[in-house]
Amino acid sequence: MKTSRFILLISFSFLITDMSAQNKKKRKTAGTYNTNIEAICQGVGSEGTQLFKVYFYFKKEKNAGLHAKENAVKVLLFQGVPTGKGCVNKGLVSQEEYDDNLRYFDLFFEEEGAYLMYVNLISDSMIERIKMSKKNYKAAWVVSVNYDNLRNKLIEDGIIKALNSGF
Repeated sequence: MKTSRFILLISFSFLITDMSAQNKKKRKTAGTYNTNIEAICQGVGSEGTQLFKVYFYFKKEKNAGLHAKENAVKVLLFQGVPTGKGCVNKGLVSQEEYDDNLRYFDLFFEEEGAYLMYVNLISDSMIERIKMSKKNYKAAWVVSVNYDNLRNKLIEDGIIKALNSGF
């Protein structure tokens, strides 16, 4: 009797551990935890638009352009672009806001998601491709992200606070 309870307890603890590991993996791909994205400011485009070069790693070149768009929006939301030439230094969404709205960001970044309304590739092909290892590449794309509209959408949806909300 005691052995069956012990086995049940052990199997239950493995189940809980496995569920939390899956959750962390899912969150890592969704936003803030992804640190394999780099950005270099290229300047400000038309009003409310930021241009920057986004670097990221990939294995298959097939969907690299789509990943470039997604990664560009993630950089503006979660990391920010190093300052210079008019780019924003700080990400729009804090870690706490991200944690409170995980479902929102899962839907926002799903395939053919809402993030595509705010980003454009400047050229249809990548501007740099570096072979890092046998199957891994590092690519760079120049992208344009409509920063003002993206910020307004997040304020409208209640994800972040407006700049004048503290007064």
